[in-house]
Amino acid sequence: MGMSYKKIAKILNIDPKTVKKAILSLRAC
Repeated sequence: MGMSYKKIAKILNIDPKTVKKAILSLRAC
């Protein structure tokens, strides 16, 4: 992964845990 979920969370101004869950659910697909 080029960008960490923490960086994405900062850009989108949301909770990093939410981003991590989203990434995990995307990978599960």
